[in-house]
Amino acid sequence: DMAYTYCVKHVCAVNGWVSPQVEKYDDKGNPVELSWNHGWRTCNQEFEELMAKFTHLPMGIFWVSHEKTAESESRTAGTKVVPSLSGGAGRAIEKLTDITLYCTTDNQGRIIKTKPDDTALGKDRTSKLPSVIRVPDEDVRLEKAYSYIMKTMRGTHETK
Repeated sequence: DMAYTYCVKHVCAVNGWVSPQVEKYDDKGNPVELSWNHGWRTCNQEFEELMAKFTHLPMGIFWVSHEKTAESESRTAGTKVVPSLSGGAGRAIEKLTDITLYCTTDNQGRIIKTKPDDTALGKDRTSKLPSVIRVPDEDVRLEKAYSYIMKTMRGTHETK
């Protein structure tokens, strides 16, 4: 989310724009707008090119985003959980992503959704993952990760 914000600031600075919608202010202080969608399109293209460069690195890439709700296309669900990335940034990342996971809970505990449904976004280009992966609360790895995070947040964990 922040990478897109920085990208927008960079594109505006390079082009001398006030914002992706406003090129400058005239002598009377009125905004001189950019042609329709030109600023946002330029920002989105720059972001997509930047993010695509990451895919050429010799490693796996994990994108992490917060969530927001959007209108669901389903007749049964009013809203759907999607990444909080804005439209252009979200579309850029979506193109580059092979697997989209949504971590949540249900009435039996923690789960990871790997497929889209009426209420949440998901994606599995491999077609090898189950639609839901259960994360047992008693998993030792989960407890260690949680403990490490909490110690780090409290400032009591020593880093090497």
